[in-house]
Amino acid sequence: MKKLLVITSLLTSLYFFSQTKPSTFNYSCGNSVQVTQPQLLLDSKYDYEEEDLDMITSITDVIIKDNPGKEGYEVFFAERNNSKLVLLVIGLTNPKQIDKTACDLFSNPNLKLPTYTTILFFDDTSKSNFIVALRKK
Repeated sequence: MKKLLVITSLLTSLYFFSQTKPSTFNYSCGNSVQVTQPQLLLDSKYDYEEEDLDMITSITDVIIKDNPGKEGYEVFFAERNNSKLVLLVIGLTNPKQIDKTACDLFSNPNLKLPTYTTILFFDDTSKSNFIVALRKK
């Protein structure tokens, strides 16, 4: 009888915990998009030109301004052309900070981001865990 009671309680608790879904944050300035194997983008070998370096510097300045207290943010291009930009940001993990930063980047007219801009956020652990990808609304 004890075994049956223990098994029943274990199955009930497993069922309850398997039904809980991770909380999702509603980003206000970007649409969350699915990315298959985002870590592969970290290994992309984008060939930077002078104007790319100016843009990266401007983007990094916005990120640091929005998130003071830490200067260890890394910003890279995975892809860039006249109509598309795939930007990688390493070091932001808080959804509210990510949202504020994405809003400031997407709405900044000085950056002249292409129409199809996607920002992928990763944490700054040794594994560079993927957080979210946001596409300009």
